[in-house]
Amino acid sequence: MTDRDAQTVGPSNALLAPPPDPLIGTLVAGRFRVIERIGEGGMGAVYVAEHVALHKKVAIKTLHADMHANPEVRARFEREARAMAQLEHENVVAATDFGQLQDGTFFLAMEYILGRSLREVSSSVPRLPLIRSLKLLRQIASALSRAHSLGIVHRDLKPENILVIERQGADELVKIIDFGIARLTTASDNEKPLTQTGMVFGTPHYMSPEQALGRRVDAAADQYAFGILAFELLSGRKPFDHKNLVELLDLQVNGPIPRATEFAPDLPPALDAVFERLLAKSPIERYASVADAMAALDEALADSVQRLAVAYASTQPADSVEHHHTLLASSSELTAPPTVSDAAPTVQDRGGSPSAQGTFVPPTKIAGLPVYWIPRLGFVPVVVLLPVLLVSVGAFLSGVYNVVHTLTHRTPKEPRALPIARRLTAVREDSEVARALGLAAHGDSASAIAMLRTRRARRPHADDDGLVAYHLALLLSADRRNTEAVATFADAVARDSSLVEDEPLVRALAKALADDSAASAAETLLHAASFAGSRTAARVLAEDTVFGPSNDARRRSGRLARERIALLDPTQRARVLLRTSDRCDELQSVVGQIARLGPGPAADDVARLRAGQCAMLTRRSLCQCPTIRN
Repeated sequence: MTDRDAQTVGPSNALLAPPPDPLIGTLVAGRFRVIERIGEGGMGAVYVAEHVALHKKVAIKTLHADMHANPEVRARFEREARAMAQLEHENVVAATDFGQLQDGTFFLAMEYILGRSLREVSSSVPRLPLIRSLKLLRQIASALSRAHSLGIVHRDLKPENILVIERQGADELVKIIDFGIARLTTASDNEKPLTQTGMVFGTPHYMSPEQALGRRVDAAADQYAFGILAFELLSGRKPFDHKNLVELLDLQVNGPIPRATEFAPDLPPALDAVFERLLAKSPIERYASVADAMAALDEALADSVQRLAVAYASTQPADSVEHHHTLLASSSELTAPPTVSDAAPTVQDRGGSPSAQGTFVPPTKIAGLPVYWIPRLGFVPVVVLLPVLLVSVGAFLSGVYNVVHTLTHRTPKEPRALPIARRLTAVREDSEVARALGLAAHGDSASAIAMLRTRRARRPHADDDGLVAYHLALLLSADRRNTEAVATFADAVARDSSLVEDEPLVRALAKALADDSAASAAETLLHAASFAGSRTAARVLAEDTVFGPSNDARRRSGRLARERIALLDPTQRARVLLRTSDRCDELQSVVGQIARLGPGPAADDVARLRAGQCAMLTRRSLCQCPTIRN
């Protein structure tokens, strides 16, 4: 090629090459060094970056410049950051920072995950094994339950938004991503909804009927999408599929629910009944929660899982080959005819060896006494075996007598209380409560509240009155009638103390801490002795100490969290103490503890303090503590 040719080719190649990304190599928010771009979509791009102080990789999501002028897109981006920051769940990708660059570009820093999407995992085989599918589904259900307890609805749950991480020596870990169109059902009154009635968001194959019709959606829509995922993983087929988008949406809205057993005959028929409810066209007909739906799946598949476990165990070596062989000795081995030899048998001929003759050898005689060959013991005279046999029979008969005597003479006891989740499910199936909750689901909260109040007034001493009060309080809380809600929650807890571990109840009380009219009553109730040992209350209050909606709410949560500091894990404990400490020596001690914990959310808190971001502290003057500033 001549020099002239090179001059001609060079510029055209340069024109074809993409321009360099100006963000690569820059420092985002003064702490994230951008390494490379790993993905791009219509709204933005995703980069890998490294925290310059902690040397920890993060993912940075940015909005395209032409999207900045769209206030709805900006609001959605901010909402995604808020939703992810609130969740802090093992199965949700964590958000670590949010803000704007100097040129106005919005960014969201997230946990960096190396994994495959559930779509890639499931499409690599015709159908995932049952036990593996259930392990993945349980993690998805756990993450959704957490999101729903915070009033967050994902609205676009699909295999592409679920990452699966392989871990050496441990089960796969699920991480749910992309809360870009999530809906926060606990939004404040002055926050304008980003999705108006009639607008459709989501992915058609996983879209609930109400979502396809552009109606208002709640956690029941996520449950429907979860049902589609479960159907697909367990049967190997999507329940509704069509190349034409309109036809597909019509199947979601009007199509009959197929039977999973038609696609996978090895599945139990009980599973079809679970999917009838999970994929019900009306949200009211679905399960009360994703947790209840997952419990129903587990129950329907329990026998299948047990059979698989037994079959798997039978293929594994025992601790000892000889012991395993002895355990598996069958009646055919014990009754097999003795080997006949033409030669006159000797002791060795008759006894043989365990490896040659098996685990049992017919009796022979030594010095005129019958003897048996027993592995590891050798030849044992029958006079020794008889007493052992008699003792064993006597012990067996004694055991039978004790069992019969216990069953016929035991003192009557009070029936054991059912777990709170099962009792809540039972009360929701009561006709009056079910009608009330159905009215609330359709937006008629006033009628629902009136119906439950009438039920309580008519049956004030019913055994389930505490649980009815609980549901009434949740409706009052959702209707922002926090003062009434707190009083009703107090009544519910007084009647059923197990409710102190119910997460929706504790979340509602924590929300009331942000309402000046109800904050004092809510704080008094959470301070009560009944909540003192509640691990759920401790965890929720620790989270609200960090992520509470207002400074006052965070301070109240912090005071309550400190009272039960021993119930928190080390990271939660450190973050609470960091924010509630009012002494320099205590703060120095906490900073030292956090340093020993290593990288994580608490270490990020300390890094922000060292950068002078001291708003989290109870006393701003503590920022001058030497261990913080230096």
